Amino acid sequence: MTLLSEDKTLILNTDKSPLLQILSASTAKSNLNLTFKITAILLIFTQAMLINFVSNQYRFLGKTNFMPGMIFIILTANLYNYQYLHGILVANIFFIIAWWLVADIYNHTTDNRTVFNASLLLSAASLFYLSYTYFLIFLMVAVLFNVKSNLKDVMMIVLGFLTVWYIYFGLSYVISNNVNFSEIINDLTDVSAHLGDIKCSMLAFSIYITLLSVIGISTIILNLSLKKVFIRLNIRLLIVWVLTGMLIWLTDLSSKEIFYSIAIPLSVLLSIYFTDMKNKFMREVFWLLFISMTIINQIFGC
Repeated sequence: MTLLSEDKTLILNTDKSPLLQILSASTAKSNLNLTFKITAILLIFTQAMLINFVSNQYRFLGKTNFMPGMIFIILTANLYNYQYLHGILVANIFFIIAWWLVADIYNHTTDNRTVFNASLLLSAASLFYLSYTYFLIFLMVAVLFNVKSNLKDVMMIVLGFLTVWYIYFGLSYVISNNVNFSEIINDLTDVSAHLGDIKCSMLAFSIYITLLSVIGISTIILNLSLKKVFIRLNIRLLIVWVLTGMLIWLTDLSSKEIFYSIAIPLSVLLSIYFTDMKNKFMREVFWLLFISMTIINQIFGC
């Protein structure tokens, strides 16, 4: 379900989001245009703060730095029609907390409770954005990166994920006396480009970010041996996160909203690249292009 304002602007999208579909049933007839837009912006800023919290707690950049959150806000600001409320904006909050728990596993001995809790959060995220279900494999790979992990950890991931959905279907049956599995499957496999086509002003930025990401990630991989073991594990995790999101999109398992998820690890990786860059002049040039293209998109990207 989508909700349009009087000028036909998309302000609410509940596709692939079972919980938002329930919420929208009681609000679709209300005049909540501004509320939805403000909520979407607040969710993006909340995610930026959480990204900064995780990055600074584990010193991904070597010291306290708020660049990841700022890059995340800039990246999402360049997504066409980003100021509408979509389930992935809520789902990302759960997934960032799950990422925080996985990062903590790398820093300490593997804890089955932590793995289970991370899986619960991923499952909660999938209730708001069904395509996060595919990230169950990503979570398994992330946990298996830890040399101290075992088969029991994988079982805890599956159990944690199924627990949330079992409760959801149980409540659905109690409330409506019906469990519609087919609707969930259809939402999971249905793909539509809700973010719209790429505009001319967005094309240059997309090319620039793609090239910058390839250069940045390649440079980070080449210098990976210089990082501490804990940081290396987390960088690998972030790279796998980016690749998983791109694979899901390229194989038509999700629509363009998945870029909201890809922007999270990408913001941290680009921050690491900028921080480690020895040529300060080139760093300033990259930042100038980054900011300039964003401003142009905000002015002309309509």
